[in-house]
Amino acid sequence: MVGIDQHFTVTKNLDTFIRDIVCCSPDDGNQLVVVHLGSSGGGSDLVMALHHSRGEDVVGELVAVLSHQFTKVLSRDLDVRVSNQLTASQKNKVRGEIIENAPSSSL
Repeated sequence: MVGIDQHFTVTKNLDTFIRDIVCCSPDDGNQLVVVHLGSSGGGSDLVMALHHSRGEDVVGELVAVLSHQFTKVLSRDLDVRVSNQLTASQKNKVRGEIIENAPSSSL
């Protein structure tokens, strides 16, 4: 079990989650990340909107940690695809575009 912070813990084994990852897609500017999971992960992608209390961009940190763990568990590099148009799948079906990044967009 891996502790997230004082209030939450992950009940699924981290190595099992890492093995389910196909690739990671951070967007270009809105602090969104889609972790694409394979069929063994249920075929539904994990979509995260990150927020830092001081407004800092933390997407890079998340991608670095995921990439490090992915390489440690699977002995290969994580495929990272930065985009300004993210899509996500639910039960192996693409559900469409999450956000199209525009310079003035805010969440």
